[in-house]
Amino acid sequence: MYNMLGFVWRLTKFGGVLPLLVGVLMAQQSVVPRMDNAAGSPDPCLRRSIPVTFIKNIQTAPPLRLQDLQVAVEGTPASIISLVEVKHPPRVILLIDTSGSMGPSVQGSGWGIGLPAAKFAADALPPGASVALGTFSEHLELSEFQDQTSLTNQVLALGKQEPSHRTALYDAVSNASSRFKTPQFGDTIFVVTDGGDNHSSIRLPKLEDELVARGVRVFVFLVANQQIRTAEERQGPVDMEELAQKTGGGLVTLLSKEWFTKPEAEAMAKSIREQVTSPNRMELQLTSPLSKPAKLSVTLAREPKAYTIVYPRLLEPCSKSAGQ
Repeated sequence: MYNMLGFVWRLTKFGGVLPLLVGVLMAQQSVVPRMDNAAGSPDPCLRRSIPVTFIKNIQTAPPLRLQDLQVAVEGTPASIISLVEVKHPPRVILLIDTSGSMGPSVQGSGWGIGLPAAKFAADALPPGASVALGTFSEHLELSEFQDQTSLTNQVLALGKQEPSHRTALYDAVSNASSRFKTPQFGDTIFVVTDGGDNHSSIRLPKLEDELVARGVRVFVFLVANQQIRTAEERQGPVDMEELAQKTGGGLVTLLSKEWFTKPEAEAMAKSIREQVTSPNRMELQLTSPLSKPAKLSVTLAREPKAYTIVYPRLLEPCSKSAGQ
């Protein structure tokens, strides 16, 4: 089911997906941008931009109008200056967890569904994207940005190695996000993992602050572990859902090898590609600069359940906000 606090895809235990989970992204032409005509240059600490995705929950949902959207920062209303679709070749870092917990759920060797999940994530990359491939257990190994020509073969080649060692998941995501260097709107990280972390130096709240400050969305391809082994693995799915919500990304839970061959899998990949390829950029006008991270709320005044709105749940103070 949809979690209304963020875009979270949930597969059933049979590997199916509820029909409306792969919703059609709202056509941008149904929203008319409202531009700021005020004279002079805007204060960069008051003018902020965030990625936003709108997904229909019901087929009869009315056309989305800009005047129906309400934004608040820590409960204080903020103005929407504009809402436009951004189209440029996105940058995506695909991270694959190669730690010991990514092995099969029952005794044996190999990857279980971890490797098919990694291939599915690679298939969900938008055409034309500039992509870097990273693998991690206790340490991150990350390639330079490249095209997608050889990426799938590189992912499949991971089948020759055995998942091993502990997991520094949060460190890997943090280090990967810094490789974007100059931030670009729409920067995205895909991470294939079971969500467990037992070796990172950075904690989840600090990681979320970093990602939001850099404007990086995280899409988690969660490998469901049918035989939970540790407390970290039990907490992993909860933490990954929070990471996806806070950064304005998404999470899809992958349960079986059989699901990857079904039409639902391609529909899901298509939905992810569309979100990464053409994010909506919402420009906001705040009433005062932020001195600390602030909770962000974007809601619909009219028929609030008609759409799921996906966006970062935090705004960082201006001094941390380069590129947003």
